[in-house]
Amino acid sequence: MQDSSSHSTGFFNPNVQIAAIIVFGIFILFTKLDKGELASLDDCYYAQKAKEILITGDWLTMHFAGNPEFDNVPLYMWLEAATFALFGIHEYTARFFSALFGLGTIILVYYLGRIWYNHLVGVYASIVMLSTQFFLKFARRAMFDITLAFFVTVGIYCFWKSFDNKRYIIGFGLCTAAAILTKSVLGTFPILICGAYLVLSGQWRRLFSVQFILGSFIGLSVASFWFIYETAVHGDAFLGEHFGWLIFERAFETSPEKQHWYSNFWYLWKLFEHYLPWIFFAVYGIYRMVQRNLKQRSKPDILILCWIFVIIGIMSIANEKKVWYIMPVFPAFALVCGGVLDTLLAKEVWRLRFLKTAAGFFLLMALIFAATPVNLDTNRHPDLKAIAHFAKNNTTDNATIVLNYRLSYWSNRPVFLFYSDIDLSKPYNGVKSLKQTLSNIEFVPLLTEMRYFSELRADTGIAVEPLIMSGEFMYCKIKIR
Repeated sequence: MQDSSSHSTGFFNPNVQIAAIIVFGIFILFTKLDKGELASLDDCYYAQKAKEILITGDWLTMHFAGNPEFDNVPLYMWLEAATFALFGIHEYTARFFSALFGLGTIILVYYLGRIWYNHLVGVYASIVMLSTQFFLKFARRAMFDITLAFFVTVGIYCFWKSFDNKRYIIGFGLCTAAAILTKSVLGTFPILICGAYLVLSGQWRRLFSVQFILGSFIGLSVASFWFIYETAVHGDAFLGEHFGWLIFERAFETSPEKQHWYSNFWYLWKLFEHYLPWIFFAVYGIYRMVQRNLKQRSKPDILILCWIFVIIGIMSIANEKKVWYIMPVFPAFALVCGGVLDTLLAKEVWRLRFLKTAAGFFLLMALIFAATPVNLDTNRHPDLKAIAHFAKNNTTDNATIVLNYRLSYWSNRPVFLFYSDIDLSKPYNGVKSLKQTLSNIEFVPLLTEMRYFSELRADTGIAVEPLIMSGEFMYCKIKIR
């Protein structure tokens, strides 16, 4: 017999549970979202492209420092540009949609667990997502990976629902299109995962059904308009940079991560580093799913296994590996962990204690985040941001570029450009090459580090006018004497 006092607490009320998930998710993901500078790569790089949508008025071809760039597909930049236009250009608006899609993914995991197993599996899975530090970290970054995870998850949700209501296949197709426009070929994950599921669940004939073909066609055709446009307007420049360099060379040829055969297991090792403590639950849960399906097939189990192994398998083949590249797999892991917790917490008293502990933990997190000065995001470039603001407010001679003396290019250029609206030149690595670009008529702005500033001051042929120092950076003006 169930303990009626347990129910009186409301902890087992599904409406209370989903409401608590949403409230805690909002506090954890959106609190202090405007604190801490955007990272130079990748946040400032994407945010600058979004800003230049508003500057150029071109919503199809992305620009960086006024030049067309073809490496990224545009959806997240469109969303950023829309929030910039409505609410201003700053850290919060740059990160807003990533946090929103992070919250959406957590809610979707709840509903998937509920329809595939029971509502407590959904609750446990959402708790796992809310306590996955790596997922939360990137949900507070202005990057594409959480957005991709959201569209993959909702695409799989629509695919499953389409078995009961065929109209959902349209949602499957549109989510696939959105995923492709978020991260190019990786956006085809919903098609690949669901296709693998149909084969392994013994429904391979559905691969050729009007329903699955229509959904896949919608996804590929809707997304293709952008690729067709870019190819028609920019031709080989687009094809070479987007497909030749970004997709092929980085994945299979030039990546620094290119290693021996055992590098294919890199993601498995990194999951033990970044997915604690849930990785142990996930490994055990995957083992149980495989073992269970050797005896009796469970369609939700098969779909989750396909979700995991398709993403990790494909990404493990590529030479360039980053843990956030497999972000769409974390919802699947959460569902696995939710199933394990549902088995381990067999007694209602254990379930109640777990839910109370989780609620207390998230409440404490929310209070700390909202009511204390604790920093939730790293101050990545405070000194460079200060220099950039000074340059923006005090460069009165309409300078469009600041000379760069010995500074790392891509580590500094995006953040300086985003915060100053002034581009940073490629680095000059010696005084001799720098002097060739100077004149004796006017001073030009230059950015360097303090350790290199003495080299400039020591050269009697250069006049140097220091303007501001912040941390390790020195911003000055120079010319030939």
